[in-house]
Amino acid sequence: MRVRANFAEYVAYTIILIFMLELSGAFPWLAYGLCLSLTLGHLSYAYDVSQMQENFRPHFWNGHGFHRAIWGSVGHVSCLCMARSNSDWRIMRFLSASHHASHASLKLTVLFATLFIPACSFFDVVNAFNPNSLSSVQRDVAYGALARNKLDIYSPLEPAPNAAIVVFFYGGGWDSGKRADYEFVARKIAAMGHFAVIPDYRLYPQVVFPGFVQDGALATAYVLEHAYHITGRNSSVFLMGHSAGAHIAMLVALDDRYLAETGHTTSQLAGAIGLAGPYDFLPLTSARLQKIFPTLQARYDSQPINFVDANDPPVFLGHGNRDKRVLLKNSVNMAEAIMRKGNAVTLRIYPGLSHTGVVRPFISFMNDDKGVLSGISLFLSGS
Repeated sequence: MRVRANFAEYVAYTIILIFMLELSGAFPWLAYGLCLSLTLGHLSYAYDVSQMQENFRPHFWNGHGFHRAIWGSVGHVSCLCMARSNSDWRIMRFLSASHHASHASLKLTVLFATLFIPACSFFDVVNAFNPNSLSSVQRDVAYGALARNKLDIYSPLEPAPNAAIVVFFYGGGWDSGKRADYEFVARKIAAMGHFAVIPDYRLYPQVVFPGFVQDGALATAYVLEHAYHITGRNSSVFLMGHSAGAHIAMLVALDDRYLAETGHTTSQLAGAIGLAGPYDFLPLTSARLQKIFPTLQARYDSQPINFVDANDPPVFLGHGNRDKRVLLKNSVNMAEAIMRKGNAVTLRIYPGLSHTGVVRPFISFMNDDKGVLSGISLFLSGS
């Protein structure tokens, strides 16, 4: 009975998608080809989907398992491209939520989409397949007067009893990135029962240091001032970031001057979380970094380790021991400096994880075997 249900369900999806593309007039023959691959993939999955999910590895490399995985991935990408061609990701999320694919198939989907379909970026695919853990999203909220002074607010479907607000600053070397790409992080935070806020900030060459940190402080001030409106309760506010975003989060949390300029203090923060962040990275050997941090004073002021004192909020530092982009010593040195001041610090070193590996567990179909998410969850809960 389940096979028949899958068959009817997937054929219905295919018919709907064909009409959708026909009405839009977008490449009808391509639409038929994509839908055919979608149908083939879904049919092959329907015959043995439970076996694929429960015991994927033994079946993947034999002929039938391999073809099911490949066709299923092509089908996923078909959905992705058809939904994207109509600029309606809600269709994609509906399909992915209804699809009974294995994690391995979703990984193949990312590979197909990012390698062979120019319209699909890695972030597009990752965000499309993340589960619906949200009750609402407020987009393009202005926290300042400038074009990049915008943030998105993600509310969890089921808030935890101690639900906090986590302001997440993405990385990108201080010269790239956009908040929409990191929706997958917000959704995972929401799945933990917390509220997530992702701001944009100005980038080099539009600004040099400390412009992007000032934007981070301004976004933090907005959240502090609107915390009750965001959550409907008195909620703690945490700062969190990855890479360059961790650098911004730590400077806002540790250097009192930034929040003071907005009329706030670092004592209003419940904590700061840094993943693979640069906190102690002098001297600058890169010509690009020398332009981003142009003066000797700016370079001193850019080091979060220089602003550790006894009144800082609790800090969580996570770093992979295979990080070649931001060396592990940044987190180790930072943790030691915080401990010398007698402050609360949690240092987690993840064996085998690279620079981007520490954010990989935020992707819905990646595992968290190193405990990245569980450690963050405990920190947010105050445990």
